Amino acid sequence: MEKILGSFEARQANTWTGDVQYQVFVSPDRAVAVRLGGQFAGQTRQLMAHSLGVLGLLIHKWFIEKRETRKKAEQAKAFERCTMNELLTRHPKNFELPFHAVKRARIERKRYSMHGPAVAHLVIEPQSAKPVTLLLQSDPQLDSCRALLGSVLAGRLTLDPKLLAG
Repeated sequence: MEKILGSFEARQANTWTGDVQYQVFVSPDRAVAVRLGGQFAGQTRQLMAHSLGVLGLLIHKWFIEKRETRKKAEQAKAFERCTMNELLTRHPKNFELPFHAVKRARIERKRYSMHGPAVAHLVIEPQSAKPVTLLLQSDPQLDSCRALLGSVLAGRLTLDPKLLAG
């Protein structure tokens, strides 16, 4: 059984179709991206509740947010019981990136995104395929990504100097 070193969340920003939210699991040999949801994963109910004003905010805080947190925790437990191959076959949009086929990878600072909050931009370039681009949406996700990929990609991962200063 393949050892999973850790995971982080990232969003694949698409121009003509909805964005896809992924949980990226990293092992010493490969990364497997597991689809968590579409563009508004976890945001649709929040946006609807906020449109109802103060009453909607209270409903969201008391009922919807708790349910979504519980559902996300259950999903995380289900993922922990799976192997990397099982995670890969759970959904047709799941994909893997074997590290031996990665030519280079970089993490760039992202100041503004049309696809929601974003701190950094992760670009992984396989040797014989088009680059995979993912948005990292928070500092904890960025730190997790940097630590996991930095250890397995060694000299092939470059960091934006602006990220190191910030």
